[in-house]
Amino acid sequence: MDLLPQVQKTIASWQMLSSCEGLLVAVSGGPDSVALLHLLWRLARKMKLELAVVHLHHDLRGKQADADQEYVRKLAAELKLPFFTEKVDVASLAKKHNLTVEEAGRLARYSFFGRIARELKINKLAVGHNADDQAETVLMNLLRGAGSRGLGGIAPLATRDGLCIVRPILECTREEIESYCRWAGLSPRIDVTNKELLYFRNRIRHRYLPLLEEENPALRRELAQTAQILRSEDEFLEQLAQKLVDGWAEGEIPIVALNEHIALVRRALKLAVSRWYGEVWSFEHIQQIISLGNREVGQTVSLPGSRQACRGEKAVIIQYPRTQRQVLHEYILPCPGTVWIPEWDLKLELQYTTNYNPGPGREYFLAREIKQPLYVRTRRPGDRFRPRGVGGTKKLKDWFVDAKIPPQLRERIPILLDQEGILWIVGRRRSSRALPREGERLISITVKE
Repeated sequence: MDLLPQVQKTIASWQMLSSCEGLLVAVSGGPDSVALLHLLWRLARKMKLELAVVHLHHDLRGKQADADQEYVRKLAAELKLPFFTEKVDVASLAKKHNLTVEEAGRLARYSFFGRIARELKINKLAVGHNADDQAETVLMNLLRGAGSRGLGGIAPLATRDGLCIVRPILECTREEIESYCRWAGLSPRIDVTNKELLYFRNRIRHRYLPLLEEENPALRRELAQTAQILRSEDEFLEQLAQKLVDGWAEGEIPIVALNEHIALVRRALKLAVSRWYGEVWSFEHIQQIISLGNREVGQTVSLPGSRQACRGEKAVIIQYPRTQRQVLHEYILPCPGTVWIPEWDLKLELQYTTNYNPGPGREYFLAREIKQPLYVRTRRPGDRFRPRGVGGTKKLKDWFVDAKIPPQLRERIPILLDQEGILWIVGRRRSSRALPREGERLISITVKE
């Protein structure tokens, strides 16, 4: 069974690929990824694609994982494609960061894929999710209590850390893919852990879906169709919510906005909370905020993180009670390296460079004058710094007042320091220390929300 026409249709429908572009292909050695690679290899001749194969060894299955790695290496060689691989102790990574093995594996894979993509200057990655994966994901999310976004399942196109992820075989079933492998003379590896019921997805695949299919034999196809419908509706609602939230000041929800359709209000509030605090609040907390729209001025409700929402004349204000202050942990910054800081929903990228190219959200410091390690934290009583262009030092509190930054926002502004003190009120004002000099080694810090 030749799947190339179906895959070409999927690629065209979602405009996944363009002629003469580079593409990483993630290959585990299993039927899905092997079929994906072979199909793209055939298509590359027509579209003049530059393919490269990437494989991460998870160090979880001993000799079987070694054999998987060697199989993919030989397959890439047979197809005369560049091959990149790496071995990561995923179990240790999961323990270190308090993640499940599945979560740690995903984190390790995309970190590796992203690094290879940057080295090769490629911005697209093809992965082998199929129609059965889609149905399983929708059912998993339903059982977990997801909303329309979760029930939208796996997107044909997605972006992760600047890398565009495409899924050309998402509309092909697992049975069709295995048939294609036989048709094309491919002998993919079989991961025996895919049958272990220890993992939630495996229980969905081998226990729950077959049971439900006794009631509806077409369930997998219909779940995939439902996901496509909900995903498009979710995207439309997200666009409306973006427009609504863009007019809100941080921590302030206009009362008039609470009179919009309840579906739009809920989405807008979830989006605003994610933007402002880098958090996801429960359905109950979102409903509590909405309820203030019909209550008297001065009424409050309690929210996560010791916050409260207060009904004002024209807006609901989210703030900290005056008797409390938010306590944030310090984050030591790797240099060079990247760190995501959930309290501020920021990603900081640090690198050494001799090129000075200032711009929004980017600051430079003279490396030899920095007393490492660098770290970020919230403000503290008594903080002082030497603002650039100002003689002498200034209390951070006084600078906030002069800059007209509301008290309820000051606790949420990250402060960058080294061992000698404050270097940068991130995104707002830098100190006069470690000013960049042309031609010298600099530390570049880029802030991304």
